[in-house]
Amino acid sequence: MSKITRKVTAVVLTLALAFTVVGPVTAETTPTVEDLQAQIAELRALVASLKAQLAEPAEPAEPAKPEVPAVGVPAACEGVSFTRNLSLGATGKDVKCLQALLNADGTPVAVTGAGSQGAETMYFGPLTRAAVIAFQNKYASEVLAPIGLTTGTGFVGTQTRAKLNAMLVAAPADPGVEEETDEKTEKKEEKEEKVEEVGTPGVEGDLSAKLLPTPRNVNVSWGASNVAVMA
Repeated sequence: MSKITRKVTAVVLTLALAFTVVGPVTAETTPTVEDLQAQIAELRALVASLKAQLAEPAEPAEPAKPEVPAVGVPAACEGVSFTRNLSLGATGKDVKCLQALLNADGTPVAVTGAGSQGAETMYFGPLTRAAVIAFQNKYASEVLAPIGLTTGTGFVGTQTRAKLNAMLVAAPADPGVEEETDEKTEKKEEKEEKVEEVGTPGVEGDLSAKLLPTPRNVNVSWGASNVAVMA
């Protein structure tokens, strides 16, 4: 018996049982309006329960994966971490790193000039604040929701700093630069050594020789040099 057949049979049996409980209506046992309404309510509850059982269970939704920014660690962030709150008027290397991360993540401080990518500054001004608001709105579920906010404030507090530090840790290395392993270094040195052993490769050419008379009565004085003594 299939699953659907068993469920339909269960529905029929349940309804039959419900009508059996109600029993025949006679003049001596005429139900009141309240009794009928109660019985109807029970039957409706039974039908609703059976409909729920007949419905196929929905597949559980996959948990949402946290959004990881695909940005590399900017040069301005080398050796920098966010350990203090930042707001309008703040200055320092962490502000410059903040601007670099904002520019790399698609919430730029400026398109050209001071604060733009490659021209970051160490001053937290109105442009930086506006970019921080855009950044906070972009990652609202991670930055704003945990503290009950729905719109960015431009203030770099605990939640925003945590997100920025996570970006510094999780940022992938530059794919254009391949790290040289010990094995590659060893092979490279071995190849260079073989090249030194072989030396310069020979080339085809002509060789001529000339017979010269042997010098006679050659006297070589002490300390002399470049004296022909042999042909």
